[in-house]
Amino acid sequence: VDVPASMAGARWTLKSAVVSGRDVADRPLVAASDGGELPGVIVTFTDRASAVSGRLVDVSGRPVTRYSIVVFTQDRSLWLSGARRIRAVRPATDGSFEVGGLPAGDYAIAAVDNAEDADLSEAGFLSEILAAAFKVTLTEGESKRQDFRVGG
Repeated sequence: VDVPASMAGARWTLKSAVVSGRDVADRPLVAASDGGELPGVIVTFTDRASAVSGRLVDVSGRPVTRYSIVVFTQDRSLWLSGARRIRAVRPATDGSFEVGGLPAGDYAIAAVDNAEDADLSEAGFLSEILAAAFKVTLTEGESKRQDFRVGG
């Protein structure tokens, strides 16, 4: 595929994968048992992924790095292992964080102590942090900033 020079440096991310009129980009897809092809699959990429960034600080405004920032979809049906709509990052030494490459949608953002990769595929863990998480809606290509203050 030839990419125009003006788009060569763009970061592309999966927008959708439609099979028989249904977007399966975030759901498991079972291949035909006979090994046959899936007709009519339409895969769409975008260079307009959404992102969330911010800074994690304590009550005195000093950077905090001991927590993980967890960004996850509010749609419980998409709480799947390895899901592209569930991500965790550690803040940089200045407390800043960024989670990019997100599809448009409704997300929750939380600062969590000791989040492990395995936690991100546990519905119980995500349910527990959802109640206190900050909620945000991201449209395609939108970047939002949300700072967090932790501690007493």
